[in-house]
Amino acid sequence: MKTNVRPWAILLLVASICATSVPVAFAAEGEPRPHFVWTFEDCVKPGQMEAYMKARVQDAKLCAQHKFEFAFVTCVNAFQVSTHGIFEQFAQIDGFPQKMEVWNEKTGGKSKQLEEQIAPCVSHSSGRISVFRPDLSYVPDNPAFTPDFSQPFYQMMVVYHVKPDKYEQAQAVAKRIKEVNERKQAPRGYSMYERLCGEEVPALVVVMHAKDKAAFVNLDKKMQEDPDKEIEKILTENVHLLRKIETTEGTFVPEASYVPEGTFGDN
Repeated sequence: MKTNVRPWAILLLVASICATSVPVAFAAEGEPRPHFVWTFEDCVKPGQMEAYMKARVQDAKLCAQHKFEFAFVTCVNAFQVSTHGIFEQFAQIDGFPQKMEVWNEKTGGKSKQLEEQIAPCVSHSSGRISVFRPDLSYVPDNPAFTPDFSQPFYQMMVVYHVKPDKYEQAQAVAKRIKEVNERKQAPRGYSMYERLCGEEVPALVVVMHAKDKAAFVNLDKKMQEDPDKEIEKILTENVHLLRKIETTEGTFVPEASYVPEGTFGDN
């Protein structure tokens, strides 16, 4: 779904498609709380990144000042900006146009002003909604890295596009891999999400974090030097369940994000 419609409009469209209750992806210390993630990606026009990010930072400050209902995490990779909005129930997005009007009034009209500044900077946007799957996620007892939402960090997302008639099998494979990781206490944890609607469903999304890209690459190199044969075998035997695999990366930008305490658990 590619569009030049601004993100909140995308959320409304997606919600109308998937108005049922069943969440970049961001495990905290302890048990992450159940949540949905609405992800939208902006492709920023060349030469407009500075203006775009300036408005996004002001928007995050506005949300913190007036206690916006939805937390969000913003990551940047070149001219691609991914924003992951967090919410606990689909009921929260009922009557969203009215909510945004109330929000704009609460901010004294500043919210709409910032949207008007952001819109010309964007060539196109895309959106989707995912749900956090704790049963498929893995949090080691001593994780190699835990995000600090007051500091930048590196994020890698791996999207496993599953064949429509193989989804149950793919979930079973993900559970087996989690069990192996738990038994062997692999150093790298990950959060697993199930894509509910948006482009290219069904899909399972693995989200991993590191202090920076160098730290991620170094750990990856160590793990590749001594690969887990059991997991390699599981993956090799089940690659036929997938249509394709894609990866995206980005750097978390704290000043352009709004992550109140307790958003993901004990963050």
